[in-house]
Amino acid sequence: GVVAMPLAVEILFRGLAHGLLAQSARIQRYDTRWFLSWPTVGSTLLYVGFALSLFGAFQASYGKLVLSILGAMVIGLSLGMVRERSQSIWPALLFHMLAGATAFLMLIPR
Repeated sequence: GVVAMPLAVEILFRGLAHGLLAQSARIQRYDTRWFLSWPTVGSTLLYVGFALSLFGAFQASYGKLVLSILGAMVIGLSLGMVRERSQSIWPALLFHMLAGATAFLMLIPR
């Protein structure tokens, strides 16, 4: 889970979806000002829909569902910006794996 899922998600959303959307839109470069590009927003919305389709059914309450949506949006936008500024999916994959490992470790009882 900590490697396979982030790898699949980053290839699908930051590689394929973002890459297709970026062909006809202006995106960030490492030497430009920070901004949210349409490819980042578009791939984030697709990612949020994917995350909801996988994990939304497991949410016990409306509050947890809202937090899940917000979390998916924050990580989607952040990883999209990392992907654009680095011009590679590898840093986004690394950050996604670190976030997944951190979430997993937080679930372990102490």
